[in-house]
Amino acid sequence: MTFKMSARDKEEAAVIKAIIRYFKYHMSVKKDSGGVFLRSPHVFTIQYLKGLDIHQSIGLISPKISGKTRAAALLSLNVDYTPLGTYATFDDEEATMVAYTMNMQFQEIEVVYDTDYLEGEGKDHSIGY
Repeated sequence: MTFKMSARDKEEAAVIKAIIRYFKYHMSVKKDSGGVFLRSPHVFTIQYLKGLDIHQSIGLISPKISGKTRAAALLSLNVDYTPLGTYATFDDEEATMVAYTMNMQFQEIEVVYDTDYLEGEGKDHSIGY
């Protein structure tokens, strides 16, 4: 998934930076309270919607099958800080960029089987997974 984000002012730039930070934080490996053991990163559920309904012309990602929500891990997150081809910042203390492109790669955690197309949401979805 690729998102191109351009801020019109410093406040919108702050929101864009918060979005990038949110995904970077939630994809990172976690430490337990003692710092000895590692815990898995957070996972995401992803749905493409058309209004309030699942979009039928886009493949399902992390669908609910038999009432269970599947999850996807965020494997990589790359940020292009100069998507306009030039260095341009706001006149703030942090010299916040005026535009960013964020590219994310997700991977479903659970295997999708052929039988998943015969039951659950995959059965009635025009494209499937």
